[in-house]
Amino acid sequence: MRPEVVSRARLTLSERPRVRSDLMGLLRRRLPTHGFSAMSDAAPTPSEAPPALKQFVVRAGDLYSLPAVAMKVLELTGSPKVDVRALKECIENDPALTSRILRVVNSSLFGLPREICDLNQALALLGIKPLKLLVLGFSLPGNMLSGVEAAVLGRYWRRALTRAVAARELSDVLWRRDGDEAFIAGLLLDVGVLVLVRDLGEPYVRFLDRVYAERRSLAELERGSLGFTHVQLSAGLLRGWNLPETIVGAIGASENPDAIAALAEREQRLAAVVRLADLLTSVLVDRRATALDELMDYVRRQHGWSAGQVTGLVSELEAKVSQLADVLSLSLPGGASYIEVLSQAQCQLASTAASVVPDVVRADRAREGASRYASDGFDELYEQTLSLTDAMQAFLSEGGGAKPSSPSNAVQPRRAHAARSNVRPTLGPSQHTHVAASPALEGRLAAAVAACRASREPLSALFVAIDRLGEIAFALGPKNLPKAAELVAAVCRKVDHPAVECLPSGDGVWAVLLADCDRNQAVALASQIAATVQRLAQSRGDEAWSNLSASVGVATVALPPRNFPVSALVEKASRCLYAAQASGGNCVKSIEIY
Repeated sequence: MRPEVVSRARLTLSERPRVRSDLMGLLRRRLPTHGFSAMSDAAPTPSEAPPALKQFVVRAGDLYSLPAVAMKVLELTGSPKVDVRALKECIENDPALTSRILRVVNSSLFGLPREICDLNQALALLGIKPLKLLVLGFSLPGNMLSGVEAAVLGRYWRRALTRAVAARELSDVLWRRDGDEAFIAGLLLDVGVLVLVRDLGEPYVRFLDRVYAERRSLAELERGSLGFTHVQLSAGLLRGWNLPETIVGAIGASENPDAIAALAEREQRLAAVVRLADLLTSVLVDRRATALDELMDYVRRQHGWSAGQVTGLVSELEAKVSQLADVLSLSLPGGASYIEVLSQAQCQLASTAASVVPDVVRADRAREGASRYASDGFDELYEQTLSLTDAMQAFLSEGGGAKPSSPSNAVQPRRAHAARSNVRPTLGPSQHTHVAASPALEGRLAAAVAACRASREPLSALFVAIDRLGEIAFALGPKNLPKAAELVAAVCRKVDHPAVECLPSGDGVWAVLLADCDRNQAVALASQIAATVQRLAQSRGDEAWSNLSASVGVATVALPPRNFPVSALVEKASRCLYAAQASGGNCVKSIEIY
């Protein structure tokens, strides 16, 4: 498994045209099995789900249950012979839900030839399955929505309704299939966001605000901060609610083109629709122009669509979203029209290299497992990811509270829920490696800073640590633990760089100083260290060694200024190491100091 990397590219003006040309070619490479471009965020398969995700799913399942009506509808429709009368009476027990369903059915979304006045007519015209899906789609637990601030909820519904309507339309116009399942899958894809807002509180809300302000990939940054994405959490929760596996599977696979390709034809179509709808939502709501490139690449090759046809689809989309929000009595945030946003995205993709390169570089690196950021807001965004990681670890180390946190407050330490006492997080705070800034290390750093300042060269500091040192020590025993430490130390000493120094800096941690090494080079070398440690450990063919891995925190100063404090390198590299281990280990995180 390739270590995950978070870093940022910096390009000179002279480099941009060449890099843009190279990367645009990479972006347009075809994946013939399923048609999506390779720029897509990779997501782990269910069997690879990180322990932290499993803990969130189990806890969410305990806290958030479907309303009684929805549970009864699932029971009734699960029988080989459905009792239509009992189903109708069950839904009518919830007058508010009944009214909401009838308003949606009578909206332009369904385009029925006459008005539907009661559930008998709805069942006769639509059938059991569409009605069942509508019940499930509009039956979110009340405690999942309560207490969420209006701005966050407005953005959630804007994204959910846009994606749901887009999924239904795309299913109809591209595949000529009914879009009922696609609509519900699009509607429920983001329920994991609500869980994270409730559980992690203000740190996650601030993280969301910064991600959307910077127009970044939410899934990519969640994976770097939490070790999983809200979409994976959504799929796990919906599966626990016993929603149809076709819908759950499509949601779970929608982030990962390889997972889509592995599905059966019917499920593959649904997952592809959900992914396309999510890409379109990213363009229209999140204003991520790079998502348009992947969307257009797919619809051109797979369906022969032109930009004009996409514009035609978008022109009808906003009115349907607005009408759906009205019938559901939902307040959506305002902003530019979808057509204006689409036009701006098209112009951005066709603009000069200086404005396109940062997003293109980011897309290319995401394909390789790395993420490079080039905006002025990166440092603030990076701080938000670290804060979110801290919040998650505080939450998990206490086993998850019995009650969800209030989104208006930062996550506070809470007592462990009894039901969670047997679930241990991937890495609690006590399992993160402590970096000891010894006098010897500080002295070598000071000398390296002075030398690099004199020669006007960058300096990178790598902190390499054994993941889960306590567990590894127990598994290997006192005889083999020194061998494991020497294995990691040897890998650090053999880094392929002309000017490298390696110093021990605490139990199971080494500092690697790289003079004349910029951030990109340092991240590449750090990735090699993590990958080599894992490969050598697994090559021993011993189960006790198979879990040995290393994480790396990287801090780079492009040109050390006069009176540059060496403590800054130690602090930043230590925080990056903490974030890397908090993401599950075998990981690289980096930052550049200016």
